[in-house]
Amino acid sequence: MMDLEEYILREKEIRKEADDKLRELAREYAFSNSSVKVGDIVADHFCKIRVEKIRLWFDRRAPSCLYEGPELRKDLTPRKDGRTATVFQSNIKP
Repeated sequence: MMDLEEYILREKEIRKEADDKLRELAREYAFSNSSVKVGDIVADHFCKIRVEKIRLWFDRRAPSCLYEGPELRKDLTPRKDGRTATVFQSNIKP
């Protein structure tokens, strides 16, 4: 016979396992739909960056990537003040 505490514990385990699987699915989807790699230069309507880190981002429509790195000047060298920026996958200029 199962008591309430055991039920609650098992329910938490099942929910955590399901959440982990959903997060892995989201990561797989986002990264498989991204052609950007670490070291690439990407731009949006605001700035250009050299990608140093790619993170998972949960958009309203579907999971996507968020690219982080140092902001670049027009000659593609990093800014002197070392400012970093992020670029959303959905905002990348072609």
